[in-house]
Amino acid sequence: AAITATHHTQTNEAGRLAVVMPALSALDARHPGQEFALIEIGASAGLALHPQWWRFRYLDRAGQPLAEFGDPAHPELGVTVKNHLDSPDPTQVPPVLVPTELPPIRWRLGVDLNPLDPLNPSTAQWLRTLIWPGQSHRLARLEHALGAARHDPVLVLARDLTDPQMLDEILALVPRDLTPVLMHGAVLAYVLDDQRQAFGERVLDRVTAGELHWVSNEGAAVVPQVVQALAEQRGRYVLETVSPEGEREYEEIA
Repeated sequence: AAITATHHTQTNEAGRLAVVMPALSALDARHPGQEFALIEIGASAGLALHPQWWRFRYLDRAGQPLAEFGDPAHPELGVTVKNHLDSPDPTQVPPVLVPTELPPIRWRLGVDLNPLDPLNPSTAQWLRTLIWPGQSHRLARLEHALGAARHDPVLVLARDLTDPQMLDEILALVPRDLTPVLMHGAVLAYVLDDQRQAFGERVLDRVTAGELHWVSNEGAAVVPQVVQALAEQRGRYVLETVSPEGEREYEEIA
C-alpha cells in the first residue's frame, strides 16, 4: 500500500525504439548532413534514449529479413513491417522506409513530469514490477536497458509538457550545430483534450519555423492532427513524422 501510494505507472519500454527508428531514418534521408539531438517527452527513466545499445532487425510479414544493423553483441529489437501493399489501397500508403543503419544522433535529453533514476535500485525494481507476469523477454530487455543507462547516463529533466515555456527551455539546451528531433509515445492520452491540442499547436509552430522535427507514436485518436489526416484508424497506434518543409508521413501500427 505504501509503494502504490507513492509510485506511478511509468513503464519504460525500450522496444519502442525499433518503432520510431524508421521515422528517424526517413528524416536522415530527407536531410543528409544533419546531425540530430533526440529529445523524448515522457521519457520516464530515459531507457529509450540509448539506440546504440541495441541490434535492430526488421522482417516482412513472411518472416524474411529486410534489414539488420547494430552491434551483434547487443540484444535484438525485432519488428515485423506491414508492407504498403497490405493496405486496401496501396497507392494511398507510402512504403515504409526500413532503416539500414543508426541515424546520426549526437545528443539526447529526456523530459518527464516525474523523472525516474535508473541507477536507483528501488526504482529499477519498480520498473521490473511494471512488466506483466510471464513476459520474460521484456524483463531481459529491461535489464539490458538498465545496464545501458548505468554505462551511458542520459539527463531526464522534470518538466510538464502542458507548460507553454517547456519547449523554450529544452530547445535552449540543444547544441547549436544539431537539429532537434522531438519524439514521444503513449504520452498524450494522459493529458486533457485542450492541453493536448495546445501542445500540438506549439510543436507545429516550431516545426513550421524550422526549429525541430516532430515524431509522435500515439493512439490513433489522441493526436488531433493525425485524426484529421487519416480517414480510418485501423491501427491502435499511429507513427507521425513532421518536418519543417511541411512533409508528413503516417504509419499505422497494429
